[in-house]
Formats: sequence, structure tokens, C-alpha cells
Amino acid sequence: MAKIRVTLCVEHSHLPHLGTIAKAARKLGMHVEHQLGALGVLTGLVDEDKLHQLRLVKGVLSVERERDVGVPPPGSPVQ
Repeated sequence: MAKIRVTLCVEHSHLPHLGTIAKAARKLGMHVEHQLGALGVLTGLVDEDKLHQLRLVKGVLSVERERDVGVPPPGSPVQ
């Protein structure tokens, strides 16, 4: 299974437990690249088939796939 980039958001009431949530995410196979404590966000890579399990971790508010956004080059017509 291919790894995908994700952003995991933690419920405000669980911010003091961000380290525990990161540990649980790692146990599920997530490679945590950034742990942003002030924001309650973890970013990293995980197998796509683990998304549902990540969402079930206590304190997790959401798990979102990273998306690519393209911007046309300068001078291009607006679409």
C-alpha cells in the first residue's frame, strides 16, 4: 500500500496529550514528520488503509489527505 501525506488535527481538550496521540499514530504506522503542539496538528505519511484507524484514536478531531493546488503561471487567462 502506498503512503499518503496527511494532516491530523487534535481536539482542543486533548492538546495536553498530543505526545500520546502522536505515539498512537506511530503505532498505527504513521511516520510523524511534524508535531505542532500550539496548533494541535500532526503531519506525516501513513498507509491509506490506516486512515480509518487514525480517525478512531481518542482525541483526534480529523484526518485529512494532503492535496495539491495548482496556480496558473502569471499572465495566463483567468478561468
